[in-house]
Amino acid sequence: MFRVDQLKRAALSISNNIAEGSGTATKKNFSSFLDISLASAFETINLLYFAAKRGYIAEKERLKFYEKLDTCLPAGREHLP
Repeated sequence: MFRVDQLKRAALSISNNIAEGSGTATKKNFSSFLDISLASAFETINLLYFAAKRGYIAEKERLKFYEKLDTCLPAGREHLP
């Protein structure tokens, strides 16, 4: 079952983990938060896919969200170990 609140939590977790990680003392800790943020981005992508397949959002909207996430993901991957 698709839940909007799950999508909201996953999407918010992306930026929250980046913000929290940027306040850590070491690059290793920051990298861990970026890893969690990246996982949240993939969860968001998956939830958007199912939302579109079930007709909750238009395919055009899903693709727009994908494009926004795609611009963020390569930058985040560069900081992973």
